Amino acid sequence: RLTARTWNEEDLRSIGERHTEGETWGEIAESYGVNADVVRCAWRRRPKKEQSPTPEFEDWQEPEDVDWREILDNASANQDLSQRINPLQEHLSITIPTSKPIAICKAADFHIGGGFTNHKAVRKTLELILETPGMYMSANGDMIEGFIPGEKSAETVEQMPLGLRQQLAANRNLVQEFVNAKKLLWWMWGDHDAKWFEKLVGVNIVKMMTDRVVPYFNQAATVKLKVGKEEYLLYVNHSLPGNSMLNPNHAQGRAYREQVPADVIVSAHRHKPAMQWYYKYERMRELGYNLGGKVLLVHCGTFKTGPDPYTCRTWSRGIIGVPTVIYWPDQHKTLGLDNPEDAAIYLRGYGAMHGT
Repeated sequence: RLTARTWNEEDLRSIGERHTEGETWGEIAESYGVNADVVRCAWRRRPKKEQSPTPEFEDWQEPEDVDWREILDNASANQDLSQRINPLQEHLSITIPTSKPIAICKAADFHIGGGFTNHKAVRKTLELILETPGMYMSANGDMIEGFIPGEKSAETVEQMPLGLRQQLAANRNLVQEFVNAKKLLWWMWGDHDAKWFEKLVGVNIVKMMTDRVVPYFNQAATVKLKVGKEEYLLYVNHSLPGNSMLNPNHAQGRAYREQVPADVIVSAHRHKPAMQWYYKYERMRELGYNLGGKVLLVHCGTFKTGPDPYTCRTWSRGIIGVPTVIYWPDQHKTLGLDNPEDAAIYLRGYGAMHGT
């Protein structure tokens, strides 16, 4: 008997059928003239056919291999669309036609709706700005408390006397009233009213509520302010890099040296009002350039003055302060004052002296 043989597909098919019908391996092997083990091993080692039919997908929407050029063109188009929907204002020119000095209140860190905010003082300050001719306001961030439930500490959320919906409603109404009164120059990002919303939901809700009625800065910005015949350069941000235990205006001075040699540099965030002035590059102005001379460094205060545990566990309480700067229309001159109250007195006195 043979112990080896080459088996074709027809042989193997026949062996399988005969064994299925009841023939033994020995009987099948006998017909081929080989040992039973040879037939049995050949059958077990046969190439296996697929046990299941191959599926056919008649309406399969296969992904297309899109050309990278088309993808980049689409990215550019979407960037243009995003810029139209969400413009990022970095530079702004403001003209105030007047023959008298004006005052701009550098408001920031009102924290409206916060559990430790002096809301009575907030209202008094805002009412004064509204009723004082020649006085304007710029909002430099953190104008609402903005603690988001589920994102921030449950205690800080629980301490807020106004929920987020009420805070946003107050913010929208305040902005609209100041715009209608022609008192508001710009609104600006902050941690409480911009960064937290961007982090959690991907959009700046306050910006979306505001930027159709007043210019909104979502980052540092330069402002070219023309008062009467005189032009001033401002550099503003909610927060500026740099801090010093010895110099409360260190961040503004650093911005002057490293970024923009502006006439007035304003930032907030640290809740302690401070102001300095000195002279830099005065020869530039003597030579006829609109640059150099007196620089005013302004750090805004806050209305969040209560014993906030988050603050008082590490720092001291915040100090009320809305530094206010007076700008002259007929000479390059600024005057920094601690608060809107003093500025209102100055403007009224100027009007009385000049019969206006």
